[in-house]
Amino acid sequence: MRLEKKHWIHFSISAFFMAFFFYCLAWFFLFQKMEDKLNDFVADAYMDGIVFEQGNPVAGGFPFTPNVRFSGTVRYQGIPVIIPELKVSSFLIGGTPFSIDMPYGFALGEPFSAEIFSFDKVSVNMVTPSSIPGQLSERDLIAWKRKVGVLTFKSFNVRKGVIQFNAKGFVALDSALQPVGKFETKTRGYQDLIAILQQTQVLQQSEAGIISVALKGLSQTDPLTGEEVLSLPVTLENQRLFLGPVQVARLPVFAWDRRRSPDQHQRSHDGLRGFQRKFDKDTPRRPYE
Repeated sequence: MRLEKKHWIHFSISAFFMAFFFYCLAWFFLFQKMEDKLNDFVADAYMDGIVFEQGNPVAGGFPFTPNVRFSGTVRYQGIPVIIPELKVSSFLIGGTPFSIDMPYGFALGEPFSAEIFSFDKVSVNMVTPSSIPGQLSERDLIAWKRKVGVLTFKSFNVRKGVIQFNAKGFVALDSALQPVGKFETKTRGYQDLIAILQQTQVLQQSEAGIISVALKGLSQTDPLTGEEVLSLPVTLENQRLFLGPVQVARLPVFAWDRRRSPDQHQRSHDGLRGFQRKFDKDTPRRPYE
């Protein structure tokens, strides 16, 4: 009896170490994939004029979920984005969780107003797609749309003081390769957001009053906390952004790169740059910009 028990203990220990060995092999295989994608991302970013100050993002996480961490400032076209801490976690297997956590939020530097463009905490949880486009080109996006076609967001949370925004939904591409999507959103403290926009002169007093009354009519009172909660669907379709039934913005068309065989040394994401030029041309400048 003692001999059988001893054999069982030896078997259990051997099985544990064997399982751990194969787990390590799988982990480092997936980690290598993440590191390769990270290196490609950083190379593309530098080609696009994005600079990581205080060092590049670093991959790690063993023996838990592989992750990428960054702390510092990202600068694009002279505009700094201050990120105290960023952590992106995923096994990069289709259908598994993919999370982005910024426990101390982020802020845009000058010329943007810190009162508006600073956030205390941001987190995103989504489903890892089975693949991502190799480049933001028409050819790659068509292939991605046929194979995957949708990004599912289980949660998208932003906190700024007493203002809390929570959303879940999806983003996809329509037949013209333009973004479409729908999110169910809940916002607490929206009156404070209106006050900030008024104080920074983004909204005039009369505009703030009208918006405040309109949103109050759409909000509901949380029976547990007594807070006013604004629950509205946010829809993106046909280059139009809708908040509930009301169109609040019209977006320019994405003009993706149409070259069938892009130069392997050309990593500048021309489609995204084309969109940016169109956006800069069509979008009027606001006082806070």
